[in-house]
Amino acid sequence: VVYMAIVGSFPFNSFLSGVLSCIGTAVLA
Repeated sequence: VVYMAIVGSFPFNSFLSGVLSCIGTAVLA
C-alpha cells in the first residue's frame, strides 16, 4: 500500500506499482 502511494505519484510507474503490489502481497502472504 505504501509503495502504491509513493510510486502512484508518477504516472509512468503507476502501472508498475500495480504489478509490484500484487507480487509484494503474494510474498507477504
